[in-house]
Amino acid sequence: MSQHTFRFQARRLDHLKWELEAEEWHHLLKVVRLNEGSFLELADGCGWTAQGILKKNSKIKGEIELEQEYFSPQRPRFQQVYLGIGAVKPQSVDELIPSLVELGIDGLIVFPFEGMAKSRLTEKVRDRWERIVASSAKQCKISWWPKVLWVESFEEFLIRAHEYPHRLVLDPEAPILLSEWEAVSPSGPILATIGSEKGLSSSEFLALTEAKFVGVRLEGSILRAVTASIAAATLLRHKILNDPD
Repeated sequence: MSQHTFRFQARRLDHLKWELEAEEWHHLLKVVRLNEGSFLELADGCGWTAQGILKKNSKIKGEIELEQEYFSPQRPRFQQVYLGIGAVKPQSVDELIPSLVELGIDGLIVFPFEGMAKSRLTEKVRDRWERIVASSAKQCKISWWPKVLWVESFEEFLIRAHEYPHRLVLDPEAPILLSEWEAVSPSGPILATIGSEKGLSSSEFLALTEAKFVGVRLEGSILRAVTASIAAATLLRHKILNDPD
C-alpha cells in the first residue's frame, strides 16, 4: 500500500517557485509533522499543483525542493454545477462543505433569508467556510477549489442567478423529479437553489419563479437542508457525467 502524500495550500509565484503562508507552514511542521526528505504536494486551488521534497525544516519554516508542477484545466462550463443555499447554522458547515467539495461542486452562493440571524454572515463565519473548503479540497486532491460567493441580500442573489442558464429550485411539491429533469439549450452551468433549515418562504419561492427557476423535487421523504444539498449535488454531478451533452 502506497504512503499517503500530504497536500498543502500555497501560492504559485513562477515556474517551480511557490510560497506557503505561515499558517500552512505551521500545519506542515506542527500538525502533520513531516520529516526532512518527505514527499509532498502544493496546490493553489486554481489548477496548479507542484510536487517536491521537504529538504529542511525548523520551528516555523522549512525549505521545499520542487521537482515538477502541472496545470489541470477547469471543467467546461456545461459541466459545472453550483449551489445557491441559505446561510445554514455554523455547526452544519462541518457536515455540508466536505461532502460538496468531494462531490465536485464548482461553487456556492450563500444568501441571507427572511428572519435570519445576522451572526450567520459575519466575517468570522465566512472565513470558516473558506478554511473548510481549502481543507476538504486538499484532502480529496482536486485541482480547482469551489468558490464561495456571499451575497448581501436575496435580491442580489436573484441578480447573480441570471449568469446561469439552468436555474433550479428544490421544492418538495414540484411535479418534476430532479433525477428526471433534463437540461435544454443553451448549454452552461447549473445553479440549484436550496433554502436553509426552515426552507424558503412563499415570497422567496415566488421571486425565484419570476426569475425563471424551475421547481424540482427529490424523491422520498423531506430532507434537511444539509442532506438535500448533498443529494442534489450527487444527482446533478452524476447526470452531467453520464450525459455531458
